[in-house]
Parts: sequence; structure tokens; C-alpha cells
Amino acid sequence: MHQKAFVTLNRELANNSLEARTYADSYLVENGFITRERFCSGPGDWFVIGGRWSGELETQSKGINFASRSRKMLKTGCITDKLAKKHKDKLQSLWEELGFNGKNPYLRNPYRQLGYEDDAKIVNTSLYRTLLKRYEGLYEDSEGKFWDLDADEVSVEFIGKKWIVVVDYHH
Repeated sequence: MHQKAFVTLNRELANNSLEARTYADSYLVENGFITRERFCSGPGDWFVIGGRWSGELETQSKGINFASRSRKMLKTGCITDKLAKKHKDKLQSLWEELGFNGKNPYLRNPYRQLGYEDDAKIVNTSLYRTLLKRYEGLYEDSEGKFWDLDADEVSVEFIGKKWIVVVDYHH
């Protein structure tokens, strides 16, 4: 089963999104995320940055539910790969009309190891409130949904000082 997790790291460790995604990827590999080192039994047997959740940091940071808007526009309860391909131009237009850049999440390759530009972002107030606040006082959770790679406990001090990276892993 695929799981979504978030990792955070100090802003000084990466100058841009690609460096943050590369750092997170390397850290997870080197520390046994898919083996038996720091993570003991390894929470996953496979992972990519972004994956099925590519684009989520971008939509969360702006407080826009692109998936909901897309389903409403296409008058469907679920957007399958086939439906996304059929309506790729409409979906891309909606993505851009909402102020987003790059490919919309439905047109992305979910197996791209380092994900896409917006799969790592500097923590802002919206990202903190919607994704990190629930982990206040923790540097990792027991459910395999969050890890701070610097072992810093989550606090509002993360805003502007940490990168957040979304990870798709198979459990």
C-alpha cells in the first residue's frame, strides 16, 4: 500500500528545490528508509519524492484544492489516468488559471525518483498549519508520516527556516 509522508530539513542544507529533494532522497537511502538502519525495520520497501502526491505542497501552500476543482470541472467523482489523458488540455488550463506553474499533477510521472520542482518547498504558514502543526513537539511520528531529518521538534520556528518534502512510499 502506498503511503504519504513528509520530511523536513534545515533550509541551509539546500539552496533550491532540487537540492532539497536530492538531500531528502539521499538521506532516506543512506539511513535505511528501505532497509534496516536508522528506521530499524525500514518503513518502506520502495519510495520516490512526490509520486502520487506530487503537487500537493503547491496546492496546500496556496489553499486551493485542485483535485476537487478538477473533478467538478469534469463532472466526475474520480479522475482516472484515462480521463486525465482525455482532458489533459482542460486540466492543464485549470492548473494555470489557478496560478500554478509546470505540469498539473494528473500529467506527472508518479515514478520520477526526485519528483518535481514543487515537491519540496520552504515551509510557509499555510503548509505549517495544514501539514505540520499536528506534529508539534515531535521530530518524527510513530505512524511513519513525518520525520525531521535534523531531529528538530516541530514548532512554528519551522516557518521560513525549513524545507518540507513530500514522499510517496510503498509499505
